[in-house]
Amino acid sequence: MIETLAILVAIAVLGFVALALYFIPAIISHWREQDDVIGVLVLNILLGWTVVGWVVLALWALIRDNRRHLLYAQTH
Repeated sequence: MIETLAILVAIAVLGFVALALYFIPAIISHWREQDDVIGVLVLNILLGWTVVGWVVLALWALIRDNRRHLLYAQTH
């Protein structure tokens, strides 16, 4: 009984970690307050399962600058 519970908890934890890793590009985009968070999220759902799609989205989330913040910083 305890072994079964431990296995279920381990599966749940691994599933949560896997989902968190899968959505890293969308999470990064959200934390950086980018204007295209929804686009990154949708493409992450559709293409994140491919390694190439995930890497491209991660780079997009990391490299893309946020023009809104740049404009705000220049005007103040």
